[in-house]
Amino acid sequence: MKHGFIALLLAWLAVPAAWAAPEGAKIGGLGEATAAVPAGVMDFVQGWARAWSGKDVNAYLAAYADDFRLPPGFASKKAWEARRRARIAGKAWIRVELRDIRARRRKGLWLVTFFQRYESDSYRDESFKQLALRPGPGGLRIVEERSVPAREGL
Repeated sequence: MKHGFIALLLAWLAVPAAWAAPEGAKIGGLGEATAAVPAGVMDFVQGWARAWSGKDVNAYLAAYADDFRLPPGFASKKAWEARRRARIAGKAWIRVELRDIRARRRKGLWLVTFFQRYESDSYRDESFKQLALRPGPGGLRIVEERSVPAREGL
């Protein structure tokens, strides 16, 4: 199981060229390499988690790019959004906690990895997650989201 997870993590580093940031796009003027998570990236990720926890579906969905890579089984972003709206609205409460947040630049994107604990009135899950974030005129947007259940972890 460990080798499969490591292979998956390595595969996450392969970023499609179509998702690369526009030439010259920057996040707060930060360089390509960083030891700490830049404030703009951290603010975005924490805001996304707060919107989800607060059941603010519009803010949550606004974090995703128009060309967000859809999970299997969805023919359009509109169908994926409808499913997300229904799932979030159907919960009495949601709590999303993130820890061990790390970020690195790759091909014009920020690849953000973290451990996520999700809890609601009817479901609980822990996973390792990666968000691929692309900077643009409207700020950062999620172009891909990947998750591996914690029980399959490192």
